[in-house]
Amino acid sequence: MSDPIISVILPIYNGEKYLHDAVDSILNQTFRDFELILIDDGSSDSSLSIAQEYKNSDSRVVLITQKNAGLVATLNKGISISKGQYIARMDQDDISMASRFFEQVKALESGSDICGCHFLVIDESSRLIDSFVMPRTDESILAVLSQGPPFAHGSVMFKRSFWDAHKLSYSVSKYPHAEDYFLWARFYECGAKFSNVDDFLFKYRVFPYSLSKVNMRANKKDAYSISKFVIRNNKDKLLESLCVDFNTFTPFEQERSCTALLCLFFMFKFDRKLCFLKQFPFRIMLVSIFRSIQIVLKG
Repeated sequence: MSDPIISVILPIYNGEKYLHDAVDSILNQTFRDFELILIDDGSSDSSLSIAQEYKNSDSRVVLITQKNAGLVATLNKGISISKGQYIARMDQDDISMASRFFEQVKALESGSDICGCHFLVIDESSRLIDSFVMPRTDESILAVLSQGPPFAHGSVMFKRSFWDAHKLSYSVSKYPHAEDYFLWARFYECGAKFSNVDDFLFKYRVFPYSLSKVNMRANKKDAYSISKFVIRNNKDKLLESLCVDFNTFTPFEQERSCTALLCLFFMFKFDRKLCFLKQFPFRIMLVSIFRSIQIVLKG
């Protein structure tokens, strides 16, 4: 039996409430050549029995059980045992649209090393509460990466060959509260070509209790530090990429680009490009000034 094109890594920990929706959305993909690796990380609810049912009914499902090791160790384990050319992430409470894999494989076959997509935000009752158009040009992707992930984590697909060639892995040693953002920053440092499919192919579920105030502060501190790392290591490329007509950018991309310009000014006194700031609306300028100061002072 030949190896699958895609390996889907889906960690599970007490996810019984939404696990059926998540797994069904993968098994119903129009692109059929994949393995779905379910890793139960010591669940105490019925998650394991649900996962076992899927393993028994679909030959593409691989089930791994382990004592609780945490998300990072679980993701690294899943990738280490995977067989696919491409690695797709999926979380236990999110939903992938049926054409997600088909469209992302096309993007990777067209030259990208890692790609995401636009996504919808849903609540615990699956009601639509927001939507995000992710950056698509090289310039806007770098501007967004300079302040945060340019994808929703669970929507990502990347080339296994790139992962292996650069000896990448998830890590909590340096930034335990922003492991995904740090990983994407390392992808970029290794020369990865980033892209986002121009379609809404993913539903990201949020909960009112997702992060405590303590964890939120820690998450922001790690994110600010990674942001300074990206800006410092890519200052010339970032400066060059921001010499564009921002009128073609979405408001989200404009705010990130404006913040990046201000960070370059505060960190390196690159004032010769500040003339580009006049392209931005006043509201975006205010938000960007506050955000850039937070990055510079707290990162």
